[in-house]
Amino acid sequence: MIPLWISSRSHTDIAAYRGEDRSIAIISARGLVGFYAHVQNNLKASTPTRGFNVQHEEFPLDLISMFGRSYIKRVGSFAIASSPGEPVHIWIAIVPIWFLMMLFAIAPTVWTIRYRRRRRRERAEGKLCLNCGYDLRATPERCPECGTVAEASA
Repeated sequence: MIPLWISSRSHTDIAAYRGEDRSIAIISARGLVGFYAHVQNNLKASTPTRGFNVQHEEFPLDLISMFGRSYIKRVGSFAIASSPGEPVHIWIAIVPIWFLMMLFAIAPTVWTIRYRRRRRRERAEGKLCLNCGYDLRATPERCPECGTVAEASA
């Protein structure tokens, strides 16, 4: 995530998929990530090219002006837009990369905190060796790993 954020300051990266009646893209530029979806109902795509495409441009795009300022609702660096017109529907969401980094860091952080608390509790309960952390459920009187004698519980 951090290399993407650093690269997006001076470059634009685009990953896009174009189907027969829809296209989806993720665009990274100027520290922002844009999610774009475009659906055409009851129409065949005007361009015959379909499939996955990745582009790397040597200049940063301004995502807000790229999608047009008129119908985008913006709060700080966050922006969202929807154009549910017929026969074309367009959805756009723009978020800062730092927000995605924080969002994706939540689950590993919570897991690490819970894991450490559980290990600390198991050591205190006598299930793990206080010296090396080896599991003592099979040999509660002595640690087979380091040889430490387990404390007598009252």
